[in-house]
Amino acid sequence: MRRLTTLALFGLVCCALLAMPAGASARAAIGSSDAGVNQTAAPMIRITPPGAGALLGVNANVQTSNWSGYASATSLTSPANNAVSDVTGSWVVPTVSGGATNGYCADWIGIDGYSSSSVEQLGTSENWIGGAPQYYAWWEMYPGASHSITMTIHPGDVMSAEVKWASGNTFTLSMTDQTTGVSFSTQQNLGSTAARNSAEWIHEAPSSGSVLQLAQTTPVTFTGCNTTIGGTNGPISGASWQNTGIDMVQNSTVVAQASGLSAGGTSFVVGAPGTLPHISPSSNSLTFNYTVGGSTPAAQPITITNTAGGVLSWSAASDSPAWLSCSPASGGSGAFTSVSVTPASLAAGTYHGNIVLAATGADNTPLSVPVTLVVSPPPDTTAPTTTLIATPTPNGAGWDHANVALGLHATDNAGGSGVAATYYTLDAVQHSYTTTVTLSTEGVHALTYWSVDASGNAETPKAATVRLDKTAPALTLDATATYVSAATIDATATDALSGLDHVDMRLDGGSFVTVTQLTTSVLGAHTVYARAFDLAGNERDVSAAFTVVSPPPPPLPAQITVGTTTKLAGPSKSKLKRKLTLTGIVLPATVTGQVTVTRTRLVGKKWRSAGSANVSVVNGKFSYSFKPGYRGKWRFVARYSGGVVTSTTYLSSKSLVRTVQVK
Repeated sequence: MRRLTTLALFGLVCCALLAMPAGASARAAIGSSDAGVNQTAAPMIRITPPGAGALLGVNANVQTSNWSGYASATSLTSPANNAVSDVTGSWVVPTVSGGATNGYCADWIGIDGYSSSSVEQLGTSENWIGGAPQYYAWWEMYPGASHSITMTIHPGDVMSAEVKWASGNTFTLSMTDQTTGVSFSTQQNLGSTAARNSAEWIHEAPSSGSVLQLAQTTPVTFTGCNTTIGGTNGPISGASWQNTGIDMVQNSTVVAQASGLSAGGTSFVVGAPGTLPHISPSSNSLTFNYTVGGSTPAAQPITITNTAGGVLSWSAASDSPAWLSCSPASGGSGAFTSVSVTPASLAAGTYHGNIVLAATGADNTPLSVPVTLVVSPPPDTTAPTTTLIATPTPNGAGWDHANVALGLHATDNAGGSGVAATYYTLDAVQHSYTTTVTLSTEGVHALTYWSVDASGNAETPKAATVRLDKTAPALTLDATATYVSAATIDATATDALSGLDHVDMRLDGGSFVTVTQLTTSVLGAHTVYARAFDLAGNERDVSAAFTVVSPPPPPLPAQITVGTTTKLAGPSKSKLKRKLTLTGIVLPATVTGQVTVTRTRLVGKKWRSAGSANVSVVNGKFSYSFKPGYRGKWRFVARYSGGVVTSTTYLSSKSLVRTVQVK
């Protein structure tokens, strides 16, 4: 009849339509009895660009003022030329009716016209002229004139047709009335370049200068609709190309609408609004709730009714999830399908699927009813588990000697309700745990910790002890500056918190050994080193310098003769810090000079020097007093020095040595 006159999209990609060339003509509804209609040519209508105010077609179809049906192309926005080589389809001739006003209608299949200025087509016309119906067949190589086909057409006849590209711009057009058995075929040249970029199956309002009044007809059913595009043959909905439904909109009113495609993509119905079946489910969506380990939810029915014209015969199926099914799988208006879920093998979560309702010829087929399945975890009766992470870890004795970072990591059981909060007490004070806690106060600290999940399950508190000692032990050495002949050095260490572990000592450049006393008789300057460790690993280091000297030289031979009755007298016992007085006699009584009294005390098994004092000899007698500062054995030795400087007489050791026990 003619190419697509008006195409508008609302919310979709708009086809790139061009105005028809100036001077192009279109054959209106034709036939020998088509009274009052120009049968040769009519002025061409320019294509109206898409308008934002256009109505949205059924199922978001595109809109035109003169077409309703389907079109397929490699791309609806940028179709490839020379791609379409064949189109086939069948339709049932509808019954036309009307009143005083004439009406015109054409049903056809063809190549081109959706995005090009030519159409290679053939079909039937169903017109209402002068109060009477007209039915006839025709072919057209638009923009050339249309031509009648000699065959008698009746409403209800099943027509099958094919438009096939032969070569160049030549096409073979064939049609058979399957009801009467009459066939027609012709090979025609377009006379211009054919785009071959779209395939169509159309119910049309013909044009004669403008779009004519669409005749009132019963819905027309198209079946067996296939095309060959790019060498591949398939249905309207072939996976190798795009397709769109087309609705006819005049004066902002839908006058003819295309139903959804059948499941195989080869069939659809075109009818006036309200004449096609309309799928109306009782529920627009379904939700099922299931708890893992619980009972399977009860099935939910969907009642499907037809809220428009025609006869509704529907099918129902799940769109793929194994957990979703429905039964029965088909029915008519007023029947129902029962939707069931099988969630036993599913993990906790939310799942989505659809029950797809399809009905050939319905104006909203296919229709999806969303189904949501919420799988909840089983009731959580298990408390979470909290792990203590202490950094650094304590040593083998259970102590740390640096600040301790305490971290708590809580986890809930798999599928549980999740950890809600973690708590701890430190030295009997409770806290909510949010982040790592740094412990810097020395001492022994008591820690308990636990977590609670979102279901209220509380963990049995766990206990831990954190011991922190950052202070090194106290350490001293009893070394003096000078020792005669030999030196004995003692190390004394204490630790008030973690406790003393051990003490090491070394002399000069030697190796450390674990002892608390060192002895040396090596003459000369020395340094003693000591280090003490506590149980926490803290270390204290000290050192002391001392010198070991030789004993004094032996006395010169005596030049004064002393008697054998000389003695050093005094008590054999005394008390601490009580004055002790010793007396001595040097014979003869005329001796003058000094006596040197030397003190030593017994330390361990060795006598240790404790100082000396000089006293004068008067008439052969001398006296010496002393307050001992230490308990133990003290020994006093008196040595006489005569009047001659170079002469010294050592008194008899028997008479001039005295040992006193100090208590």
